[in-house]
Amino acid sequence: MTLMRWEPWAEVRRIARAMDEMMDELFGRLRPWHGTASFPLNVYETKEAVVVEAALPGFRPEDFDISVQDGLLTIRAERRPEREEEHRTYHWRELGYGSFYRSVSLPAPVEADQAEAIYERGLLTITLPKAAEARPKTIQVRAREVVEARAS
Repeated sequence: MTLMRWEPWAEVRRIARAMDEMMDELFGRLRPWHGTASFPLNVYETKEAVVVEAALPGFRPEDFDISVQDGLLTIRAERRPEREEEHRTYHWRELGYGSFYRSVSLPAPVEADQAEAIYERGLLTITLPKAAEARPKTIQVRAREVVEARAS
């Protein structure tokens, strides 16, 4: 008979993983990002700018309120139903209405007054030029000729 060491924390981790998977499955299906403070984002840097892409289908450009304060970008949007139909019986309703928002810390200082936002095909792209102090500096290397004085 082989003795095996019991590790109670391994069992707790296994149960926690199973619960996480179950909650992701349940709430991922029943409660999409609509009506929450979260929607999918990409944030990346180039040499000149910080770029934020947000997937927000079904909005109009005038529905957005975008602000930058103390290195924090906040995107707010509000979607209102076009009209309410009294004689409808919904069998599945996931299209959310109301206010949506998300804030994200920017990875570098930016010039907020020079920012540009473009909304196309459900994708909001915000380009924030980096502040001069945040841009990479290039230092050019020069050659110096060394003249040695020879004692004659």
